[in-house]
Amino acid sequence: MNQAADTSIFPLEKFLLCRDKNGNVLQQSAVTIRKRNPSNHKNAGMIWTETTFAEANQSLYCVLMKGSFKKQGNAANEWTWDYSLVFEIKDDENGIRFFIPEPLKKISALTYSLNSSDPLPIEESEDGLLIRDIDAKTKWLYNGSELKALSKSPLIFTRLNDEDSTSAWLLRICAGLVFVILFLLILFYEFLKGRFSVSWQRRIAYQIQEEEKSKISRDIHDSIVQDIRAIRIEAEMLKVQEGQEQKRKDLSEKITDCIVKMRNICYGLAPAELSLPQSDSQKINLLSILNSLCEQFETKSHIKCGLNSESGLKEILIEKEKCQNIVRIVQEAMANIEKHSYATEAQILARTEIQQNKNLLILFIIDNGRGCDLAKIKAAANWRTHFGLRQMKERAKTIGADINFRSAPDDGMQIKLSVEI
Repeated sequence: MNQAADTSIFPLEKFLLCRDKNGNVLQQSAVTIRKRNPSNHKNAGMIWTETTFAEANQSLYCVLMKGSFKKQGNAANEWTWDYSLVFEIKDDENGIRFFIPEPLKKISALTYSLNSSDPLPIEESEDGLLIRDIDAKTKWLYNGSELKALSKSPLIFTRLNDEDSTSAWLLRICAGLVFVILFLLILFYEFLKGRFSVSWQRRIAYQIQEEEKSKISRDIHDSIVQDIRAIRIEAEMLKVQEGQEQKRKDLSEKITDCIVKMRNICYGLAPAELSLPQSDSQKINLLSILNSLCEQFETKSHIKCGLNSESGLKEILIEKEKCQNIVRIVQEAMANIEKHSYATEAQILARTEIQQNKNLLILFIIDNGRGCDLAKIKAAANWRTHFGLRQMKERAKTIGADINFRSAPDDGMQIKLSVEI
C-alpha cells in the first residue's frame, strides 16, 4: 500500500492479520506499508489516508473517497472530495481481495469527515452493513447479497434500478406531470367557464348599465336641471306688460314641471338610495325605493298606483346588486303597464316568507288592464319581440330569483317575483 509520508495511515494492519498453517490468527500484520509516489494522487483520485472500516456480514468493509480537481492544473489544496466508494475486503483461499460488490457499485456514500459529530459513511448493524448516501437523506442496508433502501429520497430510483427501471421512473414522472397539467387545465377551464358564462356576462353588462345610468343621471342633474332652474329664475324676474303676469306665472309653472320631470328621470335612472356610498355589508331598504317609484309612476302616467306590504313590515333590507335588479324589473313592469295595458290602477304587494329555512321576498306587480295571451307571447317567434318580458326574466335569473307571469285577455297582468334575501 502506497502511503503519503506526511499523513496519518489508516489502520488496515489492525484488521488484516497473518494466519498460521492451521488458520489461527497471528498478531503479525498482513499489510506492508511503504511510501507512495507524491504525484500519484493526480492519477488515482482516491484517498487512503482517512477512511472508515466496518465489520458486517462476516466481512470487512471500508470506504475510499473519490475526488477531483475543479480545474486541471490547480494547486493540490483545491482538490475536492466528491463521494466515497464502498469496498469489501476478503481474506480467503484466494488471498486478500479488495473489491466493490456488484450491488454497491451504484452507491455513492458520504465522504469521511474528521469531525467526530458527523455521521459515519458506513456502520455495522445486526442486519448488515448500514450505508449513508451522499445526499445525506437516504440510508441503505447491504446484507452481503442484496441492497435495499431504509429511507427514500429522489435519488433512490436512479441508484437502485437498472436502465429499464430508470425508464419506468421517468415514465412515472412524466405521467405525474401530465396529471398535474391536466388538473390545472381543468381548473382553468372551470374558471373560464364561470367567468365567461352567459350569467356572468349578463351581470357584467347590468353592472356597466348601472354605472352608465348613474353617470347620465348625474350629468342631467348637474347640467340640464341646473340650467332649467336658472331659466325659471330669469323668467320670474322678467318685467312684463300689464296683464301679462298670468302668462309669466304659467311659464314659470311649466318650467317647474319640466324640472320635476327631469328629476324623476334622474331618479328613475339612478335611485338616490342605490347611489349612496356604502360598504359591502350594508343593505338597502327596498320598500323606500318601491314607494318612490309608485309615486312617480302615478304622477307621470296618471294611473293610480300604490305599495302595499304585510302588516308591520316597514323595511326590507337587501344587497345592492339584488336591489338594483329588482328595481329594474319593477320599472320594466311599470313601463309595460303605462305603454300597453290601458290600465286605470296598478299596485305592488310585498311580503316575506320562510321556505325551507330560506328568507324569501315575494313581490306581486298587478294591474287591471287589458291583459294578454301569454301562450302566444311565449311562442319562440313572438318571444324575441317582447323585449320587456324577456329582460325581466334575464334579470331575475341573474340574481337567482323566480319570476312568473299570469294574464288573460281583459283580465290584467300579474307578475310574481320570489327572491332569497
